[in-house]
Amino acid sequence: MTNDYASDFADFGGVTYLNIAFQGPMPRVAAAAAEEALQLKKTPYLISDGDYFSYPDAYRSAVADLIGCDAADVAVTDSATHGVMLLVGGLDWQAGDEVVLPRGEFPANRFPWLSLERRGVKVREVPVGPGLSGLQRLAAAITPRTRAVAASWVAYSTGLRLEIEALARICRDRGVLFVLDGTQGVGGLDFRLSEVPCDLLVCAGYKWLLGPYGLGFAYVEPELGKRLELSNVNWFAVRGARDFNRLSECELAYVPGAARFDMNEAASFTNVAAGVASLRYLERVGVATVEHHVASLLEGLVAGLPVGFRDAGASGTERRSNILCISGPNPERTERAADALAAARVFTSRREGTIRISPHLFNTADEIDRVLEILHGSGESASVAVGSALFGLAVGDPVVTPGPAALPRPRSLEGRWVTLRPIDAERDVDDLYSGSHGSPEREALWTYMAYGPFGSREQMRRQLEELGHSRDALFFAVVDNASSQAVGMACLQRVVPRNRCIEIAHVWYVPERQRSRVNTETIYLLLREVFDHLGYRRVEWKCDALNRRSRTAALRLGFRFEGIFRQHMIIKDRNRDTAWFAMVDGDWRPAKEDIERWLYSDEELSLTRLTQRRRLASPTEGALA
Repeated sequence: MTNDYASDFADFGGVTYLNIAFQGPMPRVAAAAAEEALQLKKTPYLISDGDYFSYPDAYRSAVADLIGCDAADVAVTDSATHGVMLLVGGLDWQAGDEVVLPRGEFPANRFPWLSLERRGVKVREVPVGPGLSGLQRLAAAITPRTRAVAASWVAYSTGLRLEIEALARICRDRGVLFVLDGTQGVGGLDFRLSEVPCDLLVCAGYKWLLGPYGLGFAYVEPELGKRLELSNVNWFAVRGARDFNRLSECELAYVPGAARFDMNEAASFTNVAAGVASLRYLERVGVATVEHHVASLLEGLVAGLPVGFRDAGASGTERRSNILCISGPNPERTERAADALAAARVFTSRREGTIRISPHLFNTADEIDRVLEILHGSGESASVAVGSALFGLAVGDPVVTPGPAALPRPRSLEGRWVTLRPIDAERDVDDLYSGSHGSPEREALWTYMAYGPFGSREQMRRQLEELGHSRDALFFAVVDNASSQAVGMACLQRVVPRNRCIEIAHVWYVPERQRSRVNTETIYLLLREVFDHLGYRRVEWKCDALNRRSRTAALRLGFRFEGIFRQHMIIKDRNRDTAWFAMVDGDWRPAKEDIERWLYSDEELSLTRLTQRRRLASPTEGALA
């Protein structure tokens, strides 16, 4: 699968790059801008006096447009540390003053504050976890001696997304300065300064802003800027400095605004030109577009995590950030997974015992599927749970009710939205043929099936008749209760009563009923039939490994991914690798509760999130990881 944005970036040569939180790649337009600016150094006679000011001013303006502020309040910096040091070195700190930080801050937003301890300032580092409790801990740590709260919007080692709007209000109400490190959020998450009244916003530009290393910005609230003493003299910010012919007449008086806080030699032509182009690129595509795409990829990844793996930065209740940090049931399993990803040329980061994953616009759902396959496969060498021993050898637990399951019989299964009735070629062909033929969208549903599309209604009728008379499978027409029309098909096959194992297969729906309660209730009715009424202990779901919709549906419904059977089949003269999923009776009980809640309650719910939350909450999930 490709997307519309991959061509905006360099060709990674087969590498899956999921590491924006480490280094964001410059888009092609930024690399071209850097190359163009490099010509200024190759041919310096092209450099004008005004370039020393127009380049930083262009960056200032691009930042202001992105975050929603006045360009005069933006300083051009070389790092987040530069911005933090404006306050550390510029405020009139007194012994006994306090600064509050979340514990585990990135060094750029930690060590500058710790340097104040030699001046008698107390730095309070507060444990902060997911949810409102973390925000409450920070608020509780504020005392009458607190002068600043400094926090990262998104934590670099967990992906925890802080509720900065609420924290900004708390600081404003308490008369405390709020310092926000936006390095891991700005550019990846939609941000408007009008919604987050911070006093100082610092940001490195080489991650989610997709700029070069050594370039960033600081927003300095105007009133705060007037209070800060300058520890560095940048002569470019002196009044009259733009006239190089009269520099000797200048006095030490600064231009208004945040330009006086710029780093020295801010007009680094190649860096700034690339930085401006990257910011304008983000403005053009929209940061909200980045956030939505990244969230979609990470949600799919979380939904398909192997049992025992967890999201270190979320409890499942708050807004997800643009960074996912995962860990396995133990450090060894996490390391093995990280090694497997690296060996497969999937680039992530290892941070504080987790695997940090941070995708961007150029990444695709297929790449996320590949990550899941690697994560699942990396546990193959792990030991499995041992039930008992026989002659000193490990054997499985005894089956409590070892008898065979009942054979499925041709009967209707009725639900609120659909009824599954045994297929009848004469009765069902008109609805099924018209719903699956006549347009590319309709005929596309046959892409991964072993048969279809059909050249005529009669051809399809013969196929349905053959399926209806099958001795090895029981085929159902999916009937929409609202219209009484057949809108799809499903079957139970590969029935092994002795092992109490069965497969759901041949599932398809007309386009109008895809991704609806119709298809969810169809599978629910089949699962309820085989688990609750017939006594099966395992239901399998297999599909073409390239069939993303089917794979996503399996995970959403609570099936577990078990692997890929390579070169498993030849379908329509094409190779088929088969993705293998299964649900066992122990999975069915919580999955049934989730599906029924989604289908039949009035709550606005995401079935994917319900399934994910169950998976993370189960204390036994790590047994086979």
